[in-house]
Amino acid sequence: MKTLLIPVICLFSMAACSGNGTSGNVAGGAVMEGPAAVAQRIVAEHTGTDYKQVAIVAVEAVEFSDSSLGCPQQGMAYLQVITPGHKVVAEITGPEGTQRFDVRVAGKHGLICTNRENNRRTR
Repeated sequence: MKTLLIPVICLFSMAACSGNGTSGNVAGGAVMEGPAAVAQRIVAEHTGTDYKQVAIVAVEAVEFSDSSLGCPQQGMAYLQVITPGHKVVAEITGPEGTQRFDVRVAGKHGLICTNRENNRRTR
């Protein structure tokens, strides 16, 4: 009985600790889930605004052709592997107008794609 109980306990422990890779913690201990939440966190950290001020405009599931998430930076090398993820368009509106961000998300990690035309201010 003990020999069966130990693997079962280990299995349940691993399942409890594992996640789907799409959650993120925010200030105050709240937990958000999914690529939109990751994008909100990334934009909020980048701009110094509250994540609640970040509006999600669009979320598109994509398979990136490499680990650059479709946003390669000059002088960097990337793994040539299909990387499932999302393209997320997010906006914040402030006194200077609306700023739009092209955010690339894979799991719980994301980046703002700064070499794209999508990152622009509008009045």
